[in-house]
Amino acid sequence: MNKDIDIEIQYLKELLSKWPYNSNDHDKLIDTLRIDRSEKTEDLHEARRNKAQYFSLSVRDIVDWLEDLQVIEDKNTRIKSILEFYRMVIHDYPTAQYWRRYLDFVLNNYNNKQNVISEITIKELFKEALNDTVHDFKNSNDIWEIVLTFFNNALNCSGSEADFDTLLKLHLKRISYPHESIRESFSQLSSLISKYDSKNYEKHMLAANKVFSKTLKSQRYYEEFEIQILKDPNNLKVWIDYMELVNKYAKGIEEVSVLFYRAISSDENMSVADPRWLSVWLAYIYILYLEEVDVKSIALEPVLFKFVRTYPGSAVSYAEYIRNCPIFENGIKLFSAMKSRALGLNIMHSNNYDDWKILALAILSFEFSLVKSGENIDMVSDLYTDAAEYLDIALENNNDVFHSVEKLVVSIYETLDDPEMARKVLMQLIESFGEQCEIWLYLYEFERRNNAGYEVISKLLERAVNSSKNLDWPERIIQEWLSYEQINGDIHSYERALIKVDKVIREMSLKRLQMQEVLENESAEKVKRSIDYEEEEEEEEEEERSSKRQRRNSLNESTRNREEFSIKISNLPQNITEKKLEIFFEDCGIPKEIKLFQEESKTPEAIIEWSDSKEVFASLTKNMKLIDGHEVSVVRMLESTLWVSNFPPSFSHERVKKMFDQIGTVVSIRFPSLKPNQSRRFCYVEYGSAELAHLAILNYKGKELVDEISNRKYTLVVDISKPNSKKNKVDTTVVEREIYVQNLNFKCTTESDLEALFQTVGTIESIKIPLNEKMKNQGNINNGYAFVVFKSEVAAKNAVQLNGTTLNDRKILVSPSQPKKSNRHENDPLAVSNQFEELNTISIFNVSDTINRDQMTAFLTKRVGPVRHVEVFPKQEAALAEFELASDAGKASMILTTEELEGRLLQVGLKSDLNRLLSGTNIPTKKQKLMIPPALQRRVRKK
Repeated sequence: MNKDIDIEIQYLKELLSKWPYNSNDHDKLIDTLRIDRSEKTEDLHEARRNKAQYFSLSVRDIVDWLEDLQVIEDKNTRIKSILEFYRMVIHDYPTAQYWRRYLDFVLNNYNNKQNVISEITIKELFKEALNDTVHDFKNSNDIWEIVLTFFNNALNCSGSEADFDTLLKLHLKRISYPHESIRESFSQLSSLISKYDSKNYEKHMLAANKVFSKTLKSQRYYEEFEIQILKDPNNLKVWIDYMELVNKYAKGIEEVSVLFYRAISSDENMSVADPRWLSVWLAYIYILYLEEVDVKSIALEPVLFKFVRTYPGSAVSYAEYIRNCPIFENGIKLFSAMKSRALGLNIMHSNNYDDWKILALAILSFEFSLVKSGENIDMVSDLYTDAAEYLDIALENNNDVFHSVEKLVVSIYETLDDPEMARKVLMQLIESFGEQCEIWLYLYEFERRNNAGYEVISKLLERAVNSSKNLDWPERIIQEWLSYEQINGDIHSYERALIKVDKVIREMSLKRLQMQEVLENESAEKVKRSIDYEEEEEEEEEEERSSKRQRRNSLNESTRNREEFSIKISNLPQNITEKKLEIFFEDCGIPKEIKLFQEESKTPEAIIEWSDSKEVFASLTKNMKLIDGHEVSVVRMLESTLWVSNFPPSFSHERVKKMFDQIGTVVSIRFPSLKPNQSRRFCYVEYGSAELAHLAILNYKGKELVDEISNRKYTLVVDISKPNSKKNKVDTTVVEREIYVQNLNFKCTTESDLEALFQTVGTIESIKIPLNEKMKNQGNINNGYAFVVFKSEVAAKNAVQLNGTTLNDRKILVSPSQPKKSNRHENDPLAVSNQFEELNTISIFNVSDTINRDQMTAFLTKRVGPVRHVEVFPKQEAALAEFELASDAGKASMILTTEELEGRLLQVGLKSDLNRLLSGTNIPTKKQKLMIPPALQRRVRKK
């Protein structure tokens, strides 16, 4: 057994020596060493030291490490190891909490007369501990008490004037800093003077009172924030505001640093890389950026490296580090190491686009600065390779309205005197984003800078004008073309431009008039109300806004794009309403939808969906504006909506929502209508941030769930919703990736034969070759046809090209699979209804068209009793349910008529009621009586 453990330990050590950036490998090595920790103490200590070089220590790491060190038998070795341990803990968290434990350990061993610790060492540690914690309003007194007790004991032993002066100065220093127990501190100072120098009491207290009074003036500013933190220690905004206020008046960065480390240590239950605290890290780092260059160059590198160690999976941490490499000593070496770590961990592809963009810009900027300055001309190859790769990613994702990466690549090529490469990038931008006026103008300015001729620029602007019907701001391009022709062309070219522009403007005007006419014709007459004029006017304005929004929704529903045309507004007042938000953004457009929500312990937030990118950009200008005295934050919402599918069919909508609510507050969840296809099983889950969405992917993607009806396992599919690929996602069936293969050789064609043929066109997911009993009895191994499912739709399309290929002496026929009928009752629902036993069956009405058969079965089984068979009719918003017991069918009306399912109050009737609906006869509109089972009706009639 020990031999096997030693082999595993050696293997993990070799693995980590080659690639030390895998936290799991470090943990595996540590766990393996802990199996026999009494024999592996040195190795275990070394393994933890190695991990701490690359990853920040978690609370669990700290507790386990100390526990392991305490079993070391040799006292001197144990003390030295624990001292080294505390030094590494303090490096990550120089807080009063850990300094107190460190100092207690040191003093206990010093008091026990161990020779490892000297008095000089203790005093040096006191000095360092006070430097790290003296500005901690809440906890600094814990350290002061330890220090003062030590010097007080020395004074009691010596009684010397020198020791009294040292202790007096320390007490005066303590009351010069705002802290929670400052009044008790002042009282202790008074007691010290009374005890050791009563004859000079007034003199000492007069000086002390001046210090005390001055400190009290600033005390109240700290207390305001401390009260808020006491109520909600995990309120990130309070911590950030606290740091910024302290920094405004601080004499040095130490005061802010104390707050920062206290903040990130405030929640002992949080994981080291908790994405919620990223904003606190960034706030502190941005404060460091404001420091003088000499201070910044010294203080910044260890903090940024600690940032990477804390968030090793975040592109943002690497970006901040790489961005500052130019001011670090050995910056090129540090950049190479950090880039290698990021690429090795696949950071460039595992983060959302906004975070990826920050890292991509940082890498390109640093490489470009080295090439441009001539410091490292060998980096040209890396620069061009990275520029091409990042450009492809940026064009594919289409998430940045400012096109930051694309424009930086253009600038790099242009500066390096490679205008042709820059022009190729610009052509790709035009091809991908030709509807954006700013892209055309960017190309226009580029051609002007590079001295393009009149013909080139004129044709470019004319081409842009020809695309004006698709442009987001056509007037801007039109004006630019006319101005250019007026200055650079002749009278004929200018007139030709005028004629072209006139035609375009008339077409645009006609289109807008037609749209306006549609809007006006659909506008409902406002109802006259006999109430106060001002209230009536306000209601009419609200009605108009609502009416416009509804018309806009109906006109643009086909192009609805929630994922890219949404913004989030934070720090809203508690009394915020949809109406207030509509008024606040009324000059930006008419919102398609407004969703108000509130995370726990936070101010209200809202997500607004717009109709197009122009409205999105306009709304972003409202950032930092006031609503009822609250300075709101307005940011674009991207990658915050998930596409979720393949959850168990019987899972209710509420159960799916609760599952995702465990990650964070779900702003909204949308399930599709089953009217077009009952096999649809997916939903869209919207969070208030991209971080929560990616955390949900991390937790649920690939998770196995068990269906409570069939007991089958389903592997959950969770990914970022991408509107451009929705057409490939709308249905969870595999029909778009499936082909139908006919005319197979009955006697010899196997799954292996089909796999060998079709794997040449793409990755195969599954192959199904049906074989019924009749064909099997005839000695055949297939029914003459098969279904092949590929990983991608493209592969399936390519596979169709193999139609007519000879396989086992037969020319096979290959065609795309046709979707099955979504409902068995599509053609004859009454025939389906007739299969239900009358006595045990009920009809259920007002059923949401998003409810499937399995969900209804699970719901009825739980609420009423065992169900034999269920059929749903989404188009009729109804269902049939046949129970195992006729008595359950009877009591169902008593139970279900007060039940809601997905927000709808259910109605229950006889089987014949649904038959009338299916045959085109409406159900009676009068209030239904309680349903009496047919068997009971006959019994009543006999009486």
